[in-house]
Amino acid sequence: MAAAVPTAMNDYQLPPFAHQLVGMQALVEHPFFFLADEMGAGKTKQVIDASQIMHRQHVIDRVIVVCPASVRDVWYNEELGELKKHLWATTPAVVTEYHARRRQWKSGLESTSPLRFVITNFDFIRARDGDTSRLDYLKAHCNKKTWLIIDESSAVKNWKAAQTKACLTLRKLCGRVTLLNGTPITNSPEDMFSQGNLMHPSILECKYISHYRARYATQTVVMSSRIGKDGKPMPLTDPYGKYIQKVTGWTNLEELQRRFAPYVLRRLKSDCLDLPPKMHQWH
Repeated sequence: MAAAVPTAMNDYQLPPFAHQLVGMQALVEHPFFFLADEMGAGKTKQVIDASQIMHRQHVIDRVIVVCPASVRDVWYNEELGELKKHLWATTPAVVTEYHARRRQWKSGLESTSPLRFVITNFDFIRARDGDTSRLDYLKAHCNKKTWLIIDESSAVKNWKAAQTKACLTLRKLCGRVTLLNGTPITNSPEDMFSQGNLMHPSILECKYISHYRARYATQTVVMSSRIGKDGKPMPLTDPYGKYIQKVTGWTNLEELQRRFAPYVLRRLKSDCLDLPPKMHQWH
C-alpha cells in the first residue's frame, strides 16, 4: 500500500488544491496510470509534486518526460518552467534537457542521490544520429525506479508510428508510466489501443490491432475493382491472403471503459470547485 500523500503545506511552493491531492495520491498508488484532467486543472503540477513524494519514499530516482517539441520548454525552462515553479526547496533535483543542444540546471539541496528529470520530445527520440539511436542515452538511464511521463499522449495513438515504438521501448525498461492528456480520444476509440498497451498489456489484453478491432469495432470487407467468376467484385486481400476490412463503427464501448476505469482519472475544470475563478484581462 502506497504511503498517503502529505497534506502539510510546508514543502510545496504552491499548495495543491484538493482535487490535485487526489490526483497525486492516484499517481503514487498506481505504477501505470492515465491522468486525463482537462487543461488548466494542473496535471503537470500533480506529476511534479508526486515525483518528489515518491523520491522521498525511495520509490523513484528519475523522471523521463517525453512531450511535443513545443511543450519541452514548458517543463524545462530554468526561470519560468513548471519544474522551476513546483520543485521543493528540500528536494535535491537535476533537470536535463535531452535535445540537440543539451542543457542542465540544479535545484534544492545538494545530494549524491538527487531526483533527476530528463525532458525530451517525440520528434527527437524517434530519429537517429547517423548510426546511433537517440534512444540509447535514455535506455541507459531506465530502470525499475524510473518514471516515464508521456505528455500529450495522443502523440502515441498510432501503433505503427516510430515515436510510439520509441516510447514503448522506454516503457518496457521503466518501472512506472503515466500518460497525460486533456483529450485522450481525438478521433475514435482506436486511439486507446496503443495508449492502453503502452500503460500495461493487462488492461486491454489485445496484443494486436486486429484483436482490438475484432472486439470493439464493426467492420466490412473492402471490395476491389476486380470482378470474379460470379460477376461480383472480389474482396481485397493482404499479402497473407486475409480479407482487408475497414472500420465502420464501434461497439462494446462499455467494456472498454470498464477496462480503463481503474487506471484513469479525469476531471473537468468545472468539476474542480477548489480552483480559483478565471482571471479576465481588461485592455
